Amino acid sequence: PEAVALAVGNRTNVLVKAGAPGTYHLRSFPIEMGRNAAVTTGEIVAEIVVLPDPLPMNLPPEPLPVTPFLTPITDEELAANGGMQRMIVMRVLPFNPPTPTTLVNPPTSPVNETYDWVYQAGNTQISNKVYALGSAGTSASPTPVPPATLPFPVTYIPFQSSKALTQLVALNSVEEWTIVNMNNIRHPFHIHVNPMYVVAVNGVRLKESERYWADTVALPFNATPPPLNPPGGGPSPPGAVTSITFRMRFLHYTGRYVMHCHMLVHEDMGMMQGVTVT
Repeated sequence: PEAVALAVGNRTNVLVKAGAPGTYHLRSFPIEMGRNAAVTTGEIVAEIVVLPDPLPMNLPPEPLPVTPFLTPITDEELAANGGMQRMIVMRVLPFNPPTPTTLVNPPTSPVNETYDWVYQAGNTQISNKVYALGSAGTSASPTPVPPATLPFPVTYIPFQSSKALTQLVALNSVEEWTIVNMNNIRHPFHIHVNPMYVVAVNGVRLKESERYWADTVALPFNATPPPLNPPGGGPSPPGAVTSITFRMRFLHYTGRYVMHCHMLVHEDMGMMQGVTVT
């Protein structure tokens, strides 16, 4: 292929056989970062110089060897190893100052939950915003759930909060997670330790030949994002949500690690959750 699609912080391995002597450029293509967002400019990532003195070498024959850890995760394997489904929501929240109405019920008020985690940065894109993840329920059924029917959380808790959520996972289990994007930007989702086997986009199952492994996934972005300030100060309705669904094997490692947005400013400001495997 002439190009490989990579999210922020994504990685890939590519084998290249040099051709005629000369200087070549590895470039990035322009990409739209979100709805009404600026389009990034294409840049030179690397300069490659092919020398005139040849050193004949053959590329390894295909198919290339693949570790058994990256064997596709079938419906049968998922069902036989727990079949747990989790739904995680990534969202940048606007800052709404507390009012007498929103202060009536502190345990469920999204304003109170995020009030202490607003980033003040003057007149910039990241000022007066809360970057957070929420969890939207679980199910023992491996049946796919369309994004439009997801049970969205009432509160979104930044990672810095003492109330930040942790996903508890059993060792040797196999699970299916749906990551929902409620913003109009391409949040790149990354989880430590385990690669992700992507099986659906926006609730639509991929054909087996289209499924793939990834360490970071760029979430689709909303064409029509939800309103920023709904009446009454409550949580915004979901609008046209988008999602990625993937499967993971939790093998070998026990302990705590994180999942987060791979845009550094987003994860630094709290768009992160913990995972503990026991």
